[in-house]
Amino acid sequence: GSKISRFPSPPGSPVPYVWGRFTINIVKLPPSEPEKHNRIPGEAWAGFDMRLLPEEDMEEAIRELLSTISSIAMKHGVTLETTILGKQKGWYSKNQAFVQKVVTAASKARGGDIRIAAELGGNDGSFFDEYGMDVIAFGTIREGTNIHSEGEFVYLEDIEFFRKFMVEFLKA
Repeated sequence: GSKISRFPSPPGSPVPYVWGRFTINIVKLPPSEPEKHNRIPGEAWAGFDMRLLPEEDMEEAIRELLSTISSIAMKHGVTLETTILGKQKGWYSKNQAFVQKVVTAASKARGGDIRIAAELGGNDGSFFDEYGMDVIAFGTIREGTNIHSEGEFVYLEDIEFFRKFMVEFLKA
């Protein structure tokens, strides 16, 4: 079943709260397999990306994933090898006083209310969180900026908003 977080999704998301995501990004044949449309290959490679909920335990999620993959392979009589190439735990801001300070500074900088949401991607906040530091993700991303693709950009007004936010945050 699908897992749903207690944290709200970013604007424009298909569901109101962050959800667990599993995406197969790469499917290819190894060099030993001929590329033929009318032949089932003896071997194939697949790569995927699994995004956890901010509050989800990474090691438990990996155990669940490996158990599910193993179960599917056994059911279909397939031999497979799974290699985890990288992992990064999720995080969320646990200090509510810090979060409120950020919200207040951002509201003053914006000149109105702001919305807090969890991020759907990963970032380096997890490394700070691991050391018990107060951290929040704050960026200049918005719809239409082509994030992680050709022509990626940010709006100058968003950089200016971030500057105003930092001034308000440091004054508080």
